[in-house]
Amino acid sequence: MTDEGIPPGVELETVYLVEVPYTPEAPVRRPAVRRRHLARIARLMDAGVIVEAGGGQDWSKAVLLIRATSEADALRIIGDDVYT
Repeated sequence: MTDEGIPPGVELETVYLVEVPYTPEAPVRRPAVRRRHLARIARLMDAGVIVEAGGGQDWSKAVLLIRATSEADALRIIGDDVYT
């Protein structure tokens, strides 16, 4: 193990877990822009920015794992989405 306690060959990276609560009108408003939202999520996943993303079946929230340089950058990625 290295001085930091990290075994050789293991690399650490910062990944932000972001929960985005849905508003009560989400079930009505989301379908109109769903295609655009999913296309953007797919592009960000292909680029390695989003590790995983999904919405709760109970319409309470979405959860995303995001690779970002900072908390502000992760929040910007969320804020730039058509759903938010």
